[in-house]
Amino acid sequence: MSAALVTTYSVWLGLAALLALLTAVLAWRRRDAPGARQLVGFQAAVIVWAGSYALHWASAAPVWQQRWLEISFLGAVLAPYAAWMMTRAVTRPYHPLPVWQWYAASVIPLITILIVLAGDPGGWLFGPAAQRQPHTLLGGGPWFTVALAHGYALILHSFARLLRAWQQASASVRQQVLLILLGFLIPWLGNVLGVLGGRLLPELDLTPALFVVTGGVFLWAIVRTRLFDVVPVARHLLVEQMTDGVLVLDPQLRVLDLNSAARRFLTVTGREPQGQTISSLFPQWPSVAGQLRSETDQQLELTLENGECLDLRVSTLRGRTHAVAGYLCVWRVVTAQRRIEQGLRDANERLSRQLDEIRALEAQLRDLSERDPLTQLHNRRFLQQTLDTRMAAPLTEPPVAEPCSLIICDVDHFKGINDTLGHAGGDEVLLGLARHLTAAFGPPASVCRYGGEEFVIVLPGTPLASAEALAHDLRSGVADLSLLLPARRVTVSVGVATWPQHGRTPDDILRAADHALYRAKAGGRDRVQVAALPC
Repeated sequence: MSAALVTTYSVWLGLAALLALLTAVLAWRRRDAPGARQLVGFQAAVIVWAGSYALHWASAAPVWQQRWLEISFLGAVLAPYAAWMMTRAVTRPYHPLPVWQWYAASVIPLITILIVLAGDPGGWLFGPAAQRQPHTLLGGGPWFTVALAHGYALILHSFARLLRAWQQASASVRQQVLLILLGFLIPWLGNVLGVLGGRLLPELDLTPALFVVTGGVFLWAIVRTRLFDVVPVARHLLVEQMTDGVLVLDPQLRVLDLNSAARRFLTVTGREPQGQTISSLFPQWPSVAGQLRSETDQQLELTLENGECLDLRVSTLRGRTHAVAGYLCVWRVVTAQRRIEQGLRDANERLSRQLDEIRALEAQLRDLSERDPLTQLHNRRFLQQTLDTRMAAPLTEPPVAEPCSLIICDVDHFKGINDTLGHAGGDEVLLGLARHLTAAFGPPASVCRYGGEEFVIVLPGTPLASAEALAHDLRSGVADLSLLLPARRVTVSVGVATWPQHGRTPDDILRAADHALYRAKAGGRDRVQVAALPC
């Protein structure tokens, strides 16, 4: 035999083992589907069979050739058993395997493997060593015949199962069954020809090489026909064991079939429901019978007299001529769900009210944190935040930002007022002044108590000239007030500064206005002083 043929054959065997490995990996990812684990077992047997046979041809030493050949026989023994287990799982996925069948299928392969591992004492399996062929194990002793007959029996039984499943399956599942049948058929036909002496190449066993076809077919079945993704399910498992109620009606609304979950809602017992009208069996559904004759599918929600809520879906069944052939009603008890939903709505309403209360309290707390407790004017913290916001615009040359002016006023000789009236009287003066400032400067101006007897008025959008005029009005208005001192006027000194003319930051403007106030005090009090422009 030429070296090129041996090399080609070895590569072909390696390809068969590689495809079997890939198929096993894909099947293992779907191992929860009926038959997937058994397919992994079958592909493992193919890997042992084809892989070790490839190593047999790649080995130069006769000892290793014989050892790999015997290992490949283990795969040949296990493959029919694994194929039988797989077809059993695919065709009868929800029926447990009887113990006697498992024993009948497993005992012969197990004994054969033990004989191989023991070195085939007495040649019971492979026959006398002198009669063995160097590259194939397609004949041998008496136990070989037993193992061969058992393997073929398993294969024939597998084919019979698949043919019967193909006849009974739906169109989508029938294609899957046909692919499984094809994947098994080709290599076992090659095996039969090899055992019967019909080999094209007498020294080569074509069976493991033909598993390339099996691997390709199974890969196609898994990837393209969704083998192990679309699994046939028996009707009694699909319908009878459903927790949803299922009811099939004819065009006259007579019951054709219903499952156990639907029977629980029958109000009339003691007679077979098939053939009875829906109104006689389910009188608590008065609105359903009138709506069932609709030509379109519907979704209804029913509340029964006992308080149960049902989510009912009605589908119109049509025959080949598209005429109405009946109706399929499927319902689910959603009582607990509706109660939970109502509880969630109630809880959401309570939570919404609580959030509103929390927001109101937060607003109150925020307002309290920004208010002076005596005068209820905004405090220094609010002033700083307001200035930071108003003076955050970038400055350009020439300035295009909206100006913001500050007026700082301070009660003149306030210590003397406290000495004359006491601290309570001084507080009354501050309160009167606060009321006057609040009335004189409405929004968008902000009146703040800066500290002690000092007050700051923020005038957004007000240029310096307008702010100075307002400051004069403020000074004269306070001088005309009667603030608990009938024999003595209360006056204020006022400083004015404008952003960005007198500074670029809030601190710069406050400092400029404060310096202007100091100059007004130094100049004799009861006067207005505008801040000097920075150098």
